Amino acid sequence: MQRRVIIIAAFLAVVSLPATGEDAVVGERDLSGAIFFTMGFTKNEKGDLGTSLRNSGFGRFGDKNLYLGAGGYFLLDNNLLLGGSGGGVIPAAETDDYKTRLYAAHLTFDAGYAFLRKRYFVAYPFGGLGIGGARLTLTDNDPPDDFNDYLDGTFHTATLFRLGVAMKAGGGFEVRVPLTDRGFSLVFGTRGGYVYMPWASDWYFESTGAGNEPDYRYGGPYVVGFAGVSPF
Repeated sequence: MQRRVIIIAAFLAVVSLPATGEDAVVGERDLSGAIFFTMGFTKNEKGDLGTSLRNSGFGRFGDKNLYLGAGGYFLLDNNLLLGGSGGGVIPAAETDDYKTRLYAAHLTFDAGYAFLRKRYFVAYPFGGLGIGGARLTLTDNDPPDDFNDYLDGTFHTATLFRLGVAMKAGGGFEVRVPLTDRGFSLVFGTRGGYVYMPWASDWYFESTGAGNEPDYRYGGPYVVGFAGVSPF
């Protein structure tokens, strides 16, 4: 009886040890990091800025915009996710008189935790903090005929910009398709969450404050698909 107990205890000790074979090494490498590109949609309000532009005859931005970006991360201790990601939107509005472009983008440092981790699958929540910016361009819809149109003021264009804090929270999941036994894999997945840039005003034309600026608090949910590689 005692011998049987010793054999069972030894067996349990062996199977409880970390895997040391080739499969375990490949599995660890498969989920050690990735770089990727994202594309999806975001829904965001333009706030007082959108209202001001619309009331002044510059057209109306849509609430849903194409969202493009990129990112990357690596895992510490197989679960702690550290990395960065960014993205942006380029909504446009056009009337008979003007073309309007609003470029908004952000870049954040991200941290998360891979709570579900399999050999070729991982899921994680994450949060990010960084910087964001926006640029507003207003342009006459009637192109100039010659250089004199620029000189006599019949062609008008203006670009305003601002910078501020950007915050992000969300989650993602991904699958791996291994291509080699050394850990190189294709990565496919989905991310979603909320981006918020808590700006109030402070629009600038070149280096001068525009004055009486309408608020533009960029923020909204986003959903993207992404594809990339895990080189290690």
